[in-house]
Amino acid sequence: MNHTMHMSRGTRRLYATVELGNALVIQTNIVEMETQNPKWGECNQIYCAHYTSEVVISVKDAGLLGSHVKGRARIPVQTLLSGDKIEGMHDLYNDNGSKVGRVNVSLQFFKIQRDCNDGWTLRNASFSPRENCRVKLYQDADMQDGFLPEIHLSGGQLFQPSCCWKDIYEAISNAKIFIYIAGWSVYTKISLLRYGDTVSETLGDLLKRKAEEGVCVALLVWDDRTSIGSVKQQGIMEHMMKVP
Repeated sequence: MNHTMHMSRGTRRLYATVELGNALVIQTNIVEMETQNPKWGECNQIYCAHYTSEVVISVKDAGLLGSHVKGRARIPVQTLLSGDKIEGMHDLYNDNGSKVGRVNVSLQFFKIQRDCNDGWTLRNASFSPRENCRVKLYQDADMQDGFLPEIHLSGGQLFQPSCCWKDIYEAISNAKIFIYIAGWSVYTKISLLRYGDTVSETLGDLLKRKAEEGVCVALLVWDDRTSIGSVKQQGIMEHMMKVP
C-alpha cells in the first residue's frame, strides 16, 4: 500500500492508519517534514476477517498532546471484492465533511484459496503448515450443538467443535504427575462444568484435591502490583491470585 497525500503547506509529523470496522490494521511511520506532498511509500499485507462495509484511511498529525485527524478517505469494500487492483487518488474529508486533500492508495484483495481435496489453504502464512500437530482448535469456551456452520477439513472430514472448559476440567482431573497453569488471572471460584443442573467443584477445590492426591500443582499468575503502595498495595488482581 503506497500513500502520497496532497495537502496545504505547514503540515508536519504526519502518519496514516487503515481501519476495518473498529479494528486498526495498519499504522505507517511518521513523516517529519514540511512539504505539500509527504510520501510514506509503505507496502502492507493484512489478513482480514472483519465485518465492515468500507476501508477507512485516515491521515493524522502526531502532536505533542496526542494525534489529530486531518482527513479520512473511505473506500467501499464492494469495489475490492472482484480482486482487481484499485489505484488512484481518493479525497480526504475532515469530520465536518469538508474536503481537505487527497491520498494516493493502491489496494488489492486476495481470497483465501480453497482446495476441495485438501481443505482450506492459507497462502503466505507466517508459519508453514505442519502435519500431525497436537493442536486442538476451539471456537469458544463452550459450544452448543448446531451453532457453527459446517467447516470442511482435509480428507472429507467435518470440524467437530469442542468444549474448552470441559477439556480443561478433564485434563486437570485426570492428571497423575503435575499440573502447570500460566495465566493472566486464575479465578479459583469458577466451576468449569455447568451443564443443566450439574455444577462441578470449583477450580480452587479441584486443584486442592489434586494437590492432596500428591500431584504437583504450580501456578504462574501475573502480579500487577502498582508502583504507588497507598493506592493498591496487593495489586488489582489480588483477590484472584489465591488458591484455597
